[in-house]
Amino acid sequence: MKKGYLIFICVIFLYAQETLWVRIFDQGAKEAGAALCFDNQGNILIAGGIWRSRETKWDVLFVKYTPNGEIIWTRYYDSGQSEGASCVELDREGNIVIGGGSGNDTVELQFFVAKFSSEGELIWRRDYRAGDLSCFYDLFIDDDNNIILCGDTYTYSGGGKSIAALFKYDANGNLLWKKFYNWAHSFYKMVPLSDSCFLVLGDIFDVAAHGFRILLIKFNSDGEPIWIKRYEGRRNFDYWAGGLALDSLGNIIVGGYELDINNNYDILLIKFTPNGDTIWSKRLNLIRFEEYISEVKIDKFGNIYAAGAIGKIDTCDYLLIKFTPDGETIWTTRYDNNDKDDKIVDLIIDSENNPIVTGYSRRYDYSDLDCLTIKYHGGTGISENFKQLISSNILQSNVERVEIYDINGRLIKKTKESQISLKEIKNGVYFIKIVANKKIYIKKLIKVY
Repeated sequence: MKKGYLIFICVIFLYAQETLWVRIFDQGAKEAGAALCFDNQGNILIAGGIWRSRETKWDVLFVKYTPNGEIIWTRYYDSGQSEGASCVELDREGNIVIGGGSGNDTVELQFFVAKFSSEGELIWRRDYRAGDLSCFYDLFIDDDNNIILCGDTYTYSGGGKSIAALFKYDANGNLLWKKFYNWAHSFYKMVPLSDSCFLVLGDIFDVAAHGFRILLIKFNSDGEPIWIKRYEGRRNFDYWAGGLALDSLGNIIVGGYELDINNNYDILLIKFTPNGDTIWSKRLNLIRFEEYISEVKIDKFGNIYAAGAIGKIDTCDYLLIKFTPDGETIWTTRYDNNDKDDKIVDLIIDSENNPIVTGYSRRYDYSDLDCLTIKYHGGTGISENFKQLISSNILQSNVERVEIYDINGRLIKKTKESQISLKEIKNGVYFIKIVANKKIYIKKLIKVY
């Protein structure tokens, strides 16, 4: 009788990134992508803004692409005043929910949230005026189809002050509660947790440290803080983070930048425990000038994607970096659209492990602004310098789950058993992911007969 064997190879080959497609959305106006999500069929939905004339000002822009980058439809929402989307999600019924800001001029902005049908038709909208400049930056939909949003509101009086905000609406747009937090400057990102709580990423200005500090807060479902953590960093440095994600063990990944008094940037990546204690922090300096992370996501292997921008002011490029779960760089890629200022605003990862980014590409004088979207091949991303090897007793005890993927990153087999049957798996090269001892182990394997 034939038997299947697992042969573990100590040297893991590097699968470098590959650009699958690039799309520039240009309708002869000024268009910018701000947020990404998938619809229920796996299509890519972009929400942002479009400026067509001084009369219409900024309108909400929707663009839906197939996974292959073909446009399915585009929609514009024009209420007669300016509004734009900063975040987008689908609710439990497949409707589109956005958050952002709205107003009649450039010096006043109010909180703005709206729900659209799956085809982009308005169902309802809500505006809320707080300070002089108010905007939502992120949202999520809870298990009851309620909408939770975060952002900030700025008031000009008294020398100017920004305070963070959380709002909660029901599925019909009724405001359930709103809360303002004087101890925080702004809230940028949120991630829901399995216990009905949620994490929020924000910042605060520390007078004693002479700089901004990153805040990480866990809230209950009523918007009350459970714990608050600060990333202190170095005195006289500013710290900002716009990317927030959870790995499969509940650890928290944050991405942003560190800025010194000479305006030199370093990319910053931090890993926290589920309780908000720092596990490690990594700084990456690729150039002397501007470089930062605006979003992070975790793929099915536990690798970290970090997206943002790099370059001189007004001539940045798209930047995408792939890290191992321990924060070691696997690869780095840049995209330059004809020497324009190109900046990634959002990032998602599809079911085949491919990262998709969107943002904008503009001329330095804003005479031209386009929505730039790129899909990359993610693959496995297992690097030959990934040091976390599988010891001989991993498959004998403390195994939480075992997952086997093919060479394209598709899940082939998943089990909680330490004895792995290969009877139904064809000969070939695969990758095995083992979660054990509160760690993630990834190895290449070959099945032979």
